[in-house]
Amino acid sequence: MLEDEQRALQELERGLAADDPAFVETFRRRQSRLANARGHRGVRIAALVVAAICVVLVLVGSPAGAIAVAGTAAAVWLTWRFADDIDPQAHP
Repeated sequence: MLEDEQRALQELERGLAADDPAFVETFRRRQSRLANARGHRGVRIAALVVAAICVVLVLVGSPAGAIAVAGTAAAVWLTWRFADDIDPQAHP
């Protein structure tokens, strides 16, 4: 029974790929990116470092500096996160 279900799933995937290859490619690209994102411990560490820098800047009396650091970090993250939407060729 499992083999029949596997064959049916493969047939559906082939049909979808034939009908709309651009959708399938977008889905695969995002799926692989999501799989890679789960293991990004560095992103969490970078966020903690940015937060610590912002706290230090506020404590030493530079809230504008803290806002600048946070804004820059947010802009970098947003650009990285939505690079596929900005330029679909960026991640082939």
